[in-house]
Amino acid sequence: MERFFEVVVGGDSLSVKKPNPAPLQHCVARLGASAALYIGDSEVDYETAQRAQIPFIFFTGGYRKASAAFFQNAHHIDQFSAVPALADSLLKKP
Repeated sequence: MERFFEVVVGGDSLSVKKPNPAPLQHCVARLGASAALYIGDSEVDYETAQRAQIPFIFFTGGYRKASAAFFQNAHHIDQFSAVPALADSLLKKP
């Protein structure tokens, strides 16, 4: 899979796992990104983004135990086709 991605971080890549923000921060740093957002579908993903202070896009059609209302500071989507426009808005691209 690595040929499809510039950075891959799995559960055994670092000494900590989500919801610790280190794996997410590691990805952002390895990419050399000045801005980032995180797309996820679970409470753990949401907490990871919150701890990393990175905007979170919540995919409502994925895995989760809590109601969608739990993800109150997230941008909710039900189709991935909504990501490009939302990302442009969140990252304030010119």
